[in-house]
Amino acid sequence: MTSRIKFIIISLSNFATGLSSGICMFAPLICWLLWRRDNDDDVADYARRRLNTAISWFIYSAIATFIFIYISTLIGMMLLAAICLGWIYYFALDMMRAAQGDPSYEFPLTFDFLSRPTEE
Repeated sequence: MTSRIKFIIISLSNFATGLSSGICMFAPLICWLLWRRDNDDDVADYARRRLNTAISWFIYSAIATFIFIYISTLIGMMLLAAICLGWIYYFALDMMRAAQGDPSYEFPLTFDFLSRPTEE
């Protein structure tokens, strides 16, 4: 399987996370576990970064949902709408780059939960 196909699969798994409000966070995790020891370091790094993206945006959605339920319905609805629109927009940019075989795109507001492995 070529690197470009792997980039597209990883990007689509990341989109599945956004569609299911983080429940499908397992899709990027599975991609990362499958390809983290891949011969192509770009694929492993891309999978790690997309898993970090899924975790980060899940946290943002959880915070917005908490605000929606417990603090203010209007503010929570606006935050959730902004997160959904942002997710779709940034996914489209990521998917275009992945289809071209360019793994360099970074989602904004992503924390580095899983750091790059160090060389021994």
